[in-house]
Amino acid sequence: MAADSSTILVMQRKKKVGLRLSSILAVTGLVSLIAGCAEVFRQPDANRDFVRFAVKMDRLKEVAFPLSLAAAPLCPHDIQPTYGFELHDKSHYAKLPKPEYREAAIEYYGISDGVSLRYVHPRLPAGLAGLHARATVVSLDGEILDNKTAEDAAEIVRRLDRRKEGPLHMIVKDREKIREVDLYSVPICKYPIILVQSDVINAFADGTRVIVTTGMLDFTANDAELAVVIGHEIAHNALTHIDDLRLSHVLDSLFNAHTGHHAELTAIATGFSFSKEFETEADYIGLYIAARAGHDLSAVGQFWERITRRALTVTSPAFSTTHPSYPDRIGAYKNTLREISDKIERGDPLLPKITSPRAVRQSPIPDREQTEKAILR
Repeated sequence: MAADSSTILVMQRKKKVGLRLSSILAVTGLVSLIAGCAEVFRQPDANRDFVRFAVKMDRLKEVAFPLSLAAAPLCPHDIQPTYGFELHDKSHYAKLPKPEYREAAIEYYGISDGVSLRYVHPRLPAGLAGLHARATVVSLDGEILDNKTAEDAAEIVRRLDRRKEGPLHMIVKDREKIREVDLYSVPICKYPIILVQSDVINAFADGTRVIVTTGMLDFTANDAELAVVIGHEIAHNALTHIDDLRLSHVLDSLFNAHTGHHAELTAIATGFSFSKEFETEADYIGLYIAARAGHDLSAVGQFWERITRRALTVTSPAFSTTHPSYPDRIGAYKNTLREISDKIERGDPLLPKITSPRAVRQSPIPDREQTEKAILR
């Protein structure tokens, strides 16, 4: 299904490429990599296990970056610029628990002295400019990076972003050739997508981040299924579901304190479960986000069937009280898919109908022309 991924297609048409180190995605992603590696490397072959985890990290980023871009109109108060690349240096891996783990990271990424590109997304500005992972960064915004760390480089980019000036002038050494590029940032939702090493099949949102387990990554049969999972969690954040849950729990606690009723106060400390209403909203918005990012969603119904069947067999009965039933979910999925297809056929902006009171607190969703102007400056 050829979705109207306007935020991506516009960049391809205009060939105005932009790039910004998404500081949260870059720094937090690397921190999660370090944290996850401690779990991954319990097996003896550090090189093998590091490669497995790094490959999963890259798959997650391949899917997550375009989703964060496609969702930008839905999170107007939680926007940050990005260029679609991440930086690193040897110091990023200093916190790994054993020397062999650090050596595995340095060997896998081919890190030498200085700052280099750890990751470049092919469909975002850096990739469209022809940059590649492992290239050495010589300078950013006119500042030579001799004796500087990746965090120093990230701060240079952040300063440029705060000045709201562009483009970012970048000099890199890629495959023994020196290249200069001017890169323009594009807006994404500033919810870092973090991979956690765990066999548990799960993904969740906490209001500011999206966390995906390696178990969920392995469970998804293709990138479209993974996109629906991540889009669903981005939607929870964009619709401020976690904020509403916190408020609800606080109000319940106040009520219980005044009435002497002390039911389930530990929920605040142990985490929140979204309601069926919230889950249904996140399903709906998440499908739009995935479609806007260009994914074919025609077979995603099989994913809902698999995940629902598994959840009912390995989780508590409470799952059925907080999530829509499979018949309800698949029915809503088909209706949303039909709605998306109709909009594509008519050439309408591929934007969801938002009727939730929680979403009304957000700025109005711009139409396609406004979105393109925002991206192209």
